[in-house]
Amino acid sequence: MNRRLTIFAFLAIALIAKAQSCPDDNHPHIIDLGLPSGAKWACCNVGADKPEDCGGYYAWGETEEKNIYSPASYQYAYEVDDSNAYQYFGDKKYYVFTEIGEDIAHTQYDVAYLAWGEGWQMPNVLRYEELVRNCSFEWLTINGLKGGLFTGPNGNSIFLPATGYCIEDETYFDNNGIYGGWYWSSSYGDAEFCGSFHVDSIIPSSFYNYRYLGHSVRPIACGFEDSLILSSSNLTIYVGLKKTVDIIWGFDSYTAYSDDETVATATLRGNTITVTALRAGSAIIIVTDIKSSKTATIKVTVEEPITHCPNDDHPHAIDLGLPSGTKWACCNVGASAPEANGGYYAWGETEEKDIYDWSTYIHCDGNDETLHDIGGDIANSQYDVAHVKWDGNWQIPSIGQVQELFDNCAYLWTTKDGISGGQFAGPSGNTIFLPSSGIRLLGDLYYESTYGIYWLSERMPIYSIGGLEINPGAYTLAVSSENAEMANFEYFLGIPIRPVIEGTTKISLPKPSEYNQDPAVYNLYGIKVADNIERASSLPPGIYIAGGKKFVIK
Repeated sequence: MNRRLTIFAFLAIALIAKAQSCPDDNHPHIIDLGLPSGAKWACCNVGADKPEDCGGYYAWGETEEKNIYSPASYQYAYEVDDSNAYQYFGDKKYYVFTEIGEDIAHTQYDVAYLAWGEGWQMPNVLRYEELVRNCSFEWLTINGLKGGLFTGPNGNSIFLPATGYCIEDETYFDNNGIYGGWYWSSSYGDAEFCGSFHVDSIIPSSFYNYRYLGHSVRPIACGFEDSLILSSSNLTIYVGLKKTVDIIWGFDSYTAYSDDETVATATLRGNTITVTALRAGSAIIIVTDIKSSKTATIKVTVEEPITHCPNDDHPHAIDLGLPSGTKWACCNVGASAPEANGGYYAWGETEEKDIYDWSTYIHCDGNDETLHDIGGDIANSQYDVAHVKWDGNWQIPSIGQVQELFDNCAYLWTTKDGISGGQFAGPSGNTIFLPSSGIRLLGDLYYESTYGIYWLSERMPIYSIGGLEINPGAYTLAVSSENAEMANFEYFLGIPIRPVIEGTTKISLPKPSEYNQDPAVYNLYGIKVADNIERASSLPPGIYIAGGKKFVIK
């Protein structure tokens, strides 16, 4: 029995210690909860001797307690003979309420300021919202008194007892585990209502209540301002790229705009601002917290991408600033400059030739039904022309490396020394240029100056239809004036290679089969001929590919 009593006594002492961040019994103390705004709360209520005491009850804007709490006794209300005015349920009379300010903190109407002095004030409703959003909450009993314990980010805590409220000459729900405590804020509401805070065993929340009621007051220390805090106030972005800035502290309702949308734009989603760079120059992004009216700014400097090659001794490994650390070559295999087409190779072959068709493809016996299996991924193998021709760490790029390029770089169709092509600008500001090299079929070059097609290391999944094995070809990176995308082409076509040096950081990317979701329709040479299967009905008779599967139009 004694042991159990000792345990319960220990728990009671632990709860008291947990509830108080006070150094001694000389209350009130300033409690720093580690809140984002820097606001510091009092350890106890106005009129209380310790944190768990209820203290005094005050009508909003009054600074003295009284025996009766009603419109008739309220200092800032007067009776009128007007049925359109507020009617009090007690005496059935009509009242009009005097406006004494939108926020009475640190004024003659602030009981915290008048009772405790210059360094204290009533909190506004935003302070209560900050308390709820940034503190853990626990409903507990201390010295027989119920209340809510708010523990801040730094581990310090304050205890708000279940004080109830006063109306007429009664106090209701004080120390009641269901209804809790009512606390005034300094914020005016509308006519007979003002901002208050309710703490109970279910959930603490801000709301508006009749201003003639008697509520408790828990002061805060003066010397801080409502603030809007951003994760960054300065950005440097290269043209075509995007960066994000998070709103670390605010009240959940914001606006954001750029003072020069020709340089950079700002879009807001939730608490994240996305800044898009459009042209070289400077812009200011103005962010406003609608509730507090506070503003913060982001200074944006937009720069042109950096020239990518240090000299003419190609190839160079270009660091685009990709998450994996992968570096892309400045030019194609067999090219003497970034804008040159370089060599054309069938997939898995390492030498150029005059004719590109099934009859000359060395990894089959003359047609697509006799394909040899050289593996699903030829990177760093004897079939990788980048690895064979350039040695070292160079290899043909993978689907994952191309997807990383798409996810992290800005794409632009442009010209370099009169040659059209696709430019990728990375987070580092460095760029690579992929010329519109076209493809070789039989002995001819097609789509030069229109498309740039580049082999990747993986082949598409092989599947069967009605017992017939279908091998739809290998993946490619395709650039054009419309976009940059991945597509699939037949193995025998002559297509350039843009090598990479693999990064040291592995990144999580979808499986190759997951990329095969393109709704477009392609001919057997990999050229897109329709945006989707619905538009394929107007195509001439022949064999086409959609979603990695062949179909016939008769």
